[in-house]
Amino acid sequence: VVPNDRYIVGIHRPVSGVEIGYLIHLYQPLIGPFPILLYQTLYHQLTLSNFSSADGLHRGLMVNMAQPLDVILKARYQLEAIGLLDTYRIEKDGDYFFEYHLYPPYSPDVFFRDDTLSIMLLNRVGKQHYRNLRRKYSTRVSLQGEKREKITRAFDEVFYHLSPSEMRIEPGSETDVFLQEVERENPLDSFQEGEEKQREYQQTAVDFELLEALLPRSKKNEQLFTEEIKQVLQELAFLYNLDDQQLARFLHEYTIYRADNTIDPMILKRNVKDWYRHVNGGQAPRIDVKESEKVRVETGEKVGSKNKILTREEEQNRWLSSISPFKLLSIYQNGAKISSADQTIVEELLESYQLDPGVVNVLLEYVMLTQDKKLPPQLIYKIASHWKRLNIR
Repeated sequence: VVPNDRYIVGIHRPVSGVEIGYLIHLYQPLIGPFPILLYQTLYHQLTLSNFSSADGLHRGLMVNMAQPLDVILKARYQLEAIGLLDTYRIEKDGDYFFEYHLYPPYSPDVFFRDDTLSIMLLNRVGKQHYRNLRRKYSTRVSLQGEKREKITRAFDEVFYHLSPSEMRIEPGSETDVFLQEVERENPLDSFQEGEEKQREYQQTAVDFELLEALLPRSKKNEQLFTEEIKQVLQELAFLYNLDDQQLARFLHEYTIYRADNTIDPMILKRNVKDWYRHVNGGQAPRIDVKESEKVRVETGEKVGSKNKILTREEEQNRWLSSISPFKLLSIYQNGAKISSADQTIVEELLESYQLDPGVVNVLLEYVMLTQDKKLPPQLIYKIASHWKRLNIR
C-alpha cells in the first residue's frame, strides 16, 4: 500500500448507535482506540442516507487521522483479525485499488459466548471491570407473576381514513407504473443480517485429514467435520495452543458425541477448557496482540526472523522430549492416578529396553492414538524391540 493507492468503502449493513457503544466498551479494550477510530472514520465516509460506497486516497486517510501509513495499516490489520473488516485488493486496467468492507460488531450475548473474545477481554480489563461489563449488558428481568394485558392499538384502530381504493393498487394502474419505475431507478439494498462473520485463523492450520485418520473407528463419518466444527477446532487450537495430536485426544472422548454421532461443540469446548484449567492451576489462557510483528508493504514478502520457525511436528517432538512418560500419561488421563500396570510398562521401556524418555513418549502416544487410548503391553514391547534394533533416539 502506498499513499496514492485508492480505496472504496462498503458495509455489510448499517451500524446503529448502540453498536458503536459495543465497539467502544467491548472491542476497544482488545485492540486499542486507534483501530476503532479508523473503523468510525471509514464508516462515516459512506453516504449515510443510502450507505452507498465511498472512495478516496490513503493519503487522505493519513491527513484526516494525522498518522503515518504504517500506523493506519497496523490498525487495519487489527480490525481484520478481530472480524470487523474484510479487505480486498482489486486490479483494474493495470492499477490496484482496495475495497474495505465493514462488518458490525457482535452483540454482547454473542461476544461473551465467544471464548476467544471473552477471555481476551478478561485478560485486558481484569475481573472487576469484566463483571461490570457483563452486568451493564445483562438482560433486565421482566416482572414475574404480574398480570399482563396487551393494549397495543391495531393498525385500523389508528388509521381509519383509508378507503379500499387507497389500500389496493391495481396492476397496470398509474400508481403501479409509477412505483415500478421508481423501484428500477433507485434500487434499495436489503441489509439483511445474514450469517455472522467467522473469525479467520491463517497461522493456526489444523490438519483435518490427520484428525479424521486418528478418529475412533466407530466415529468416522465424512460429514463429521462441518464448517461449524472446523471453526470450533481452529478456535480451540489457537486459544489453548493445541496441536493436531492433542486435538485428536479430545476427539477420542465419547462424551462429545451426540446420539447421531455428530460432535456437540459446547461439550467439546467445555472438555478442553476443563483440561486446560486443570493442568494450568485454574488459569485462563492469555491472548495478546502481536506487537513485535512489523507492518509491511503488501507484496507477499515476510518479515525476516533470526529464529527458526518450528513446524507443528517439530513442536510436538520438542514437547515430548521435555516431559517424563509419567507426566504424559497423567495428561492423557486428565490428572487421574496412573495404574500400576501402566507404570510397569513405562519402567520396562526405560530400564529393560533402555529407550530415551522422549522416544518412550512418542511410542506411548502413538499406541494410544491408534488403539483407542489403550496400552496393550505385547504390542508396545514388540514396537520397542523394533525401535531398539533401529537405534531410534
